Amino acid sequence: MCRRSAAATIRVIRVICDLLGVPHDGAERLHVLSRTIGSRASSREEATAALAGLDDVFLALVEANLREPTDTLIGRVVSEQVATGKLSAPDAAAMFHALFYAGHGPPAYMFGLGTLALLLDPGQLAKFREMEDPAAITAAVQELLRFVNVSHLGRQRVATVDVTIGGQLIRAGEGILAQPDSANRDETVFEDPDRLDLQREVHRHFAFGHGIHLCTGRALSLIEFEVVFKTLFQRIPTLRLAVPPEEIRFKKDENLLGVHELPVTW
Repeated sequence: MCRRSAAATIRVIRVICDLLGVPHDGAERLHVLSRTIGSRASSREEATAALAGLDDVFLALVEANLREPTDTLIGRVVSEQVATGKLSAPDAAAMFHALFYAGHGPPAYMFGLGTLALLLDPGQLAKFREMEDPAAITAAVQELLRFVNVSHLGRQRVATVDVTIGGQLIRAGEGILAQPDSANRDETVFEDPDRLDLQREVHRHFAFGHGIHLCTGRALSLIEFEVVFKTLFQRIPTLRLAVPPEEIRFKKDENLLGVHELPVTW
């Protein structure tokens, strides 16, 4: 059996659509627009047009809810913030656009990579299957997030004042590149960081960002991961790869790390 990532992604899109209040009949188009934005193969013109397309979708939803409010997240925000003048319609549309984009791509890719990481480590997978304590399952998922980390984009920042970090002076005006995936394998923080250890006490990792940039959907993502991974291996205890690992095709042309498909059998 081959579970293709596009179909899995659309299923995740429908989850975030339900939460926001976006009709399912537009899920396929939203998926195509999102892939265009996230692809490194897209031209500037293609990416710009896709961004405008997503903005148009959510601006139309905001305007529709101004005319006839719905009992959805979009509907409530429009009624409480846009209709009262606290938030402009374009700003609200941009916010929903960001929530949608981040709320389906990274989780879908994490499902594939997390499953692959577990299938490649039978010892850790056996421990995961035996876990019943919700706290232990949460800790295991946190370790998977640290170990896999679908975001491999460095964050470019410029210091506005002189600052010393880790004994290194960074002067005002100097640029830095913050690399979350590298930080998650920092040997000064995590013992034997290149080893998956589902019983590791992960006190902090950067899969969801940090500080004021902490992912808005962190709590939802954790629930999704805990439910998906635990349910998958409980319902299909004999799940295994159907091809050698070296035959798995990874996505190398996007801003997120994922697999094109994950062939499995049981």
